Amino acid sequence: MFLSTLPLDFVVIRAGMPTNLRSTAIARFNDPGSSTQALVTTYNCGATGLNMHSQCSRIILVESALNHNSLFQTIGRIHRRGQREEQRAWVLFMDHTIQRYMEFNNTTKVLPQIAAQYRPFLEKQISPSVDNRDDTIERLANQLLNHMLGIGPDCVNRLKMEDYKDLGLEGKSKSGRQFSLRGSSKRLASDPASPGASTHKRAATDLASPSLLST
Repeated sequence: MFLSTLPLDFVVIRAGMPTNLRSTAIARFNDPGSSTQALVTTYNCGATGLNMHSQCSRIILVESALNHNSLFQTIGRIHRRGQREEQRAWVLFMDHTIQRYMEFNNTTKVLPQIAAQYRPFLEKQISPSVDNRDDTIERLANQLLNHMLGIGPDCVNRLKMEDYKDLGLEGKSKSGRQFSLRGSSKRLASDPASPGASTHKRAATDLASPSLLST
């Protein structure tokens, strides 16, 4: 393991780990008198059931979750009642890989949930003169999700699947959503301008309440 080459005291929670060893690792990490600086685990082992907020306020996610609910649950290990420090979360991402498809798929699946959960808040951002409120709600839900995940306006649009040729896809999803090809001069009429250079990592985001969204 890479961490073994660093002067860093860490503990690991693995699948199949006996309950007593798992409890020992958690207790060591949460012990304020311990020299342990990091806990390494997976989404399946650590997304639920761990309370790390008493001694931890930083979390780094080095791979994509299978869905955004797992991502939120994992970040929730440090974002809990009783936390006294400002929390920071980093979600690492590599463009031009299967992670692009996973983030595209996860985003399209979670947007209806975000739109329904925060609809009263989102509706306050919409002018009464707006006709198509449902489409506006979805767009605002995407802005809110981007804010929650620390995705800036210069990042690639997660509602469009780029690089479909590299991933062996056909250019259109089963639901009929059209994929776009990065750098192509032929874009759909509804496509915005090319988002520009790819983003390989995401800045850390504060786990705070969202600011007002633009309609």
